[in-house]
Amino acid sequence: MYLRYAAGVIKGEIENKTETEMNKRIRVGLIIAAGVFIIAELTFIVYNDLTWSKNLSPFLGIIAMICVITSMILQIREDKKQKAKLTDNRI
Repeated sequence: MYLRYAAGVIKGEIENKTETEMNKRIRVGLIIAAGVFIIAELTFIVYNDLTWSKNLSPFLGIIAMICVITSMILQIREDKKQKAKLTDNRI
């Protein structure tokens, strides 16, 4: 019975690790995509007139992508803290 429980715990840890790694890859992919989107939006800005009325869409797109990048970075940091906390609790 104990071996079955231990095997289940180890299996759960392995599944949790692969899920966390997959989530991290998705988040890194979103960060890269947001960076590419920011570069694309920079090409649509009318640099002769930098007012909000002429450049509303590119400015809002850039702000939105900065928010996406920030949230993904903060979530990756939170996952690292949770992983460290779980590791500390096992010892």
